Amino acid sequence: MAFKRRLPETPIILEHFQGGAGELEKYDILNGPDEMYQKGRVCSIMRLKPGCEIGRHRHNGDGEVFYILSGKGKYLLNGELVDIVPGDVLFCEDGEEHQVINDTDENLELLAVVLYS
Repeated sequence: MAFKRRLPETPIILEHFQGGAGELEKYDILNGPDEMYQKGRVCSIMRLKPGCEIGRHRHNGDGEVFYILSGKGKYLLNGELVDIVPGDVLFCEDGEEHQVINDTDENLELLAVVLYS
C-alpha cells in the first residue's frame, strides 16, 4: 500500500482534548491502525495555539512519543512539568500519565505517534 499524499489543508479540530484547555489542531499523517500495520493508532502533526493544552491523561495498552517541531511549552514528565523546545523527544510509556501545555504566545507544533505495547 505505498502512497504519496499531502497533509490536509484543514485540520481536525479537537475541543478540550483529553480535558485540556482550548483546542488541538490535528493533521493525520497515517490514518489509523490499518496504515500502521496494526502496531499503533496515531501518527499525526498536532498544533497547540497559545493557552491550549493536551490534558493530563494515562496511556493504557499503548505508549506515545512526541517530537517537538516548533514552539515551546511544558510537558508533564514523572509528575513534574519540564520545559520543551524544538528537537525534544518525549515518551510516555504504557500505564504512565502525561500532558502538554502551550504557555507561550506562539504555536507549539509536534509529531505524535501512539504505538501499541
